[in-house]
Amino acid sequence: MSSIETNSKPSAFWSPAHFGQQYWRKESKTLSFRPMWPAMSAAMVRLRLFSSKVLSRLGFGEHAFLLILAVLIGVVAAAAAVGFHELIRGIRNLLYANIGARVGLYGKGIALLIILPALGGLAVGLITRYVFLIREGHGIVDVMESVIRSSGIIRPLSAIEKIVTSALTIGTGGSAGAEGPIVQIGAGIASGVGQIFGVARAQMPLLIGCGSAAGISAIFNSPLGGVFFTLEVILLDFSLRTFAPVVLASVIANVTTKEIFRWRGENYEAIFAMPPWEISNQADLAWTHLANFILLGMVCGVVGVADEERGQIVKAYVVLRSGHNADAAMARTLQDYVKASIAPKA
Repeated sequence: MSSIETNSKPSAFWSPAHFGQQYWRKESKTLSFRPMWPAMSAAMVRLRLFSSKVLSRLGFGEHAFLLILAVLIGVVAAAAAVGFHELIRGIRNLLYANIGARVGLYGKGIALLIILPALGGLAVGLITRYVFLIREGHGIVDVMESVIRSSGIIRPLSAIEKIVTSALTIGTGGSAGAEGPIVQIGAGIASGVGQIFGVARAQMPLLIGCGSAAGISAIFNSPLGGVFFTLEVILLDFSLRTFAPVVLASVIANVTTKEIFRWRGENYEAIFAMPPWEISNQADLAWTHLANFILLGMVCGVVGVADEERGQIVKAYVVLRSGHNADAAMARTLQDYVKASIAPKA
């Protein structure tokens, strides 16, 4: 049987203000939530149980179904990343390439360089306040906080909210990047998939990692970057149990993104694509460059050792100040930092 428990009483369809809210029982270690779509969720849970039983008979482990979910998350995150990318490009082209070119953006219409980002910020505030009814969030910190405090439970609606508001911010010229939003988008999608399939609470952080890696892989055309970012920052775990699903989701997202652009008859360009002339001007690697890489490795080794020593000094300082075990003290310090980062400012 699964380690997941669901409410026995059927729940009515929720209002938008409560859409996707999650509940878990304090007296139990198993997750208990009201599904967003009760009929779909019940069907997906049955499918998961049946698939897990079949995979078990074929000799696969109990976590084999997570690989199937990693593929699904990679495909959905790739589609979301393409939509996010195209929405940013569409808004930017409309405001700066079309309207800006007509009024003379760097001439008489230079004031638009201030007005457009300001209007974009105003639109984001109004949409967040009156449409999605949720706070804007703090990007990657929100995902880390969800993994630490709520075992990866994120409102799936936050993925849609991030696509719209972040595309408005970036497209209108606001001072923001795509890394934080795409991590939240991928994490929201992964959390929604996990909730629909009734995945156990202990496995939700791994799905969050799959979504984060898939989002970065798709939007930046960097599958390895997405994998190592997720393992180092989000999950803090390099075990084989986490490595295989995260790599699979990242690769599937990258391949799916390229196939979507190929189907549309366009060349795939990352959101920060390097111009072709820059690539063509790069010198080919040769044996004469080997000394540079050796020197770089030695410098990175020295920096790594220095950073490790700095970490030990910080840990010793925290222990002296708190008087507790080192690992427990560092965990409390990290939790205090996350809480301070996400706390609403007065």
